[in-house]
Amino acid sequence: MSRVFKNLHMDSLRFKLPALLFTILIPVVLFLVYLSLYAMDVVKEQVAQSNKNMMVLYMDQIDTKLEEVNNYILSMESLDHNLYQLGSEEDQTYYFAQIRVMSQLSKDVLLYPAINGLFAYVSPREDVINAYNNDISTAERDQLEAYLRQKLNRENILREGFISDKWYAEQIGGRYYIFRIFNSDGIYFGAWVNVEKLTVPLSLIDLGEAGLSMLIDAAGEPMTDSPLLENTRITGNLERNEMFVHDTEYLVVGEASELADFSLVALLPEKDILANLPFLQRLVANISIGVFIFLPLSLLLLRNTVLKPLNRILQVMKRTRDGNIQYRVKPFRTSREFMEVNEVFNEMLTQIENLKINVYEEQLDRHKAELKHLQLQINPHFLMNSLNMIYSLSLMKKNELIQEMSICLVDYFRYMLRSNSTFVTLQEELRHVENYLRIQELRFRNSLRVQLHTLDFLNKLQVPPLIIQTFVENTVKHVVMLEQPILIDIQVQVCPSDPSMMQFDIYDTGPGYSSDVLEHFNSGEIYVDDEGKEHIGIWNMHKRLSLIYGSHYHMELYNRIQGGAAILIRIPLMQEAGQ
Repeated sequence: MSRVFKNLHMDSLRFKLPALLFTILIPVVLFLVYLSLYAMDVVKEQVAQSNKNMMVLYMDQIDTKLEEVNNYILSMESLDHNLYQLGSEEDQTYYFAQIRVMSQLSKDVLLYPAINGLFAYVSPREDVINAYNNDISTAERDQLEAYLRQKLNRENILREGFISDKWYAEQIGGRYYIFRIFNSDGIYFGAWVNVEKLTVPLSLIDLGEAGLSMLIDAAGEPMTDSPLLENTRITGNLERNEMFVHDTEYLVVGEASELADFSLVALLPEKDILANLPFLQRLVANISIGVFIFLPLSLLLLRNTVLKPLNRILQVMKRTRDGNIQYRVKPFRTSREFMEVNEVFNEMLTQIENLKINVYEEQLDRHKAELKHLQLQINPHFLMNSLNMIYSLSLMKKNELIQEMSICLVDYFRYMLRSNSTFVTLQEELRHVENYLRIQELRFRNSLRVQLHTLDFLNKLQVPPLIIQTFVENTVKHVVMLEQPILIDIQVQVCPSDPSMMQFDIYDTGPGYSSDVLEHFNSGEIYVDDEGKEHIGIWNMHKRLSLIYGSHYHMELYNRIQGGAAILIRIPLMQEAGQ
């Protein structure tokens, strides 16, 4: 897997084609998902708005009834003189006023069926006057009366402040009630309603089997008993329809009362709201699943029809780039266009291979001709010196030396005629060097000494002709003088650092090379002295070794620390000529 990602470049077709496929399909899936979610939001919004209007209608009805009670209480407070007489300190006046107020409240409470009771509380006497609209148990009456006494107690009023100027909710004995209380000089007059009475009309609202409507107080606590609402609190903002039932999936809409500290809300199950969208949801889900199934199949098809054939051609092209032009794209069943490309590409490789063979053969012929020319460049230089030496010996009447010199020259030129070949054995090259040095010894008596070191098993190996003789001749030509004896040391061995190479070490005891000569020779350039004369012997050897071995050889000229010029040559060990 890491290899796949390592070779996956952003500018390759293997990246671009799948990326294009993803770029097309992923937005389609996202759009379908967005379309589904948008449709769900639209349906939710429409259902929420419809039920919101219903909640507003019902809350307006409740507020209208509460407003009527508010107006009645305000009118009683301002018009009924009996309420004022309840504040009398005379007992007889108080008791008669108490009877009249109770009688009046008992009549009036029947006029307002939306409420459960009316009451008056006389703070100085801590006395409660109640009138009820329906049958209420004694226990409930006692609880309500105890609540009013505690709520309207003078000390409690002073401690907690005055009562609310709106209807407020209170939980008494496990039930919720709403109260509205007015104060008139210590005489409190008001009404109360059991919340269950207000929610009776809500049962007529059709919110589905799991839907529910209820009243909630200012803290968000439900004021209606329901198994759905056990240990549940509703929070949110009714003005923005942002209300939530903890840990449940319900859409909550509601309306706050203008006259009381409670709100009317409806809980709508989302599964019932979206009951009309199953087809769209299934369609989007199926399309999304289909896309994710189609995606790997399409990538596999893309790989088999485009990437795999392209990769076959690419592999052959890489091998061709490395010089292996014998490879071909193997026939395989694929698209017609790729089959035509493969056929044309194979034909092109065949033509290139034939052309390369022709060019290579032509280069070989040219290199052989050039090599022969370089070898023959050496012959005239030596021939002139040898003839001069024979002439000098004839003047001195030294016939025996002339005979020896002639035999040496015959062997020398016989070897030179053979040296047009690319390789000779090391033994033949060393014998030729010994013959050449004998000629020079005849010329420079007592001025030239030679040491030759080699290993017997190396004698049969192949080397380029004149590889040693060229440097020996260069030493003799530029270093050997009659008045100063010179030692030439020749060592042939296996390269210590690379057993696959043969190493030649040739050095003399002369003055060594100048820095200018070393720079030219080691760079493979022809050296031109101050007189304008070209020295091409060592350049010839550089050129010949380059033609034969390419870059697989090493030749270096340097000066020894103890004095004298030195040459180091390394060439591959070769068993047969032409290898």
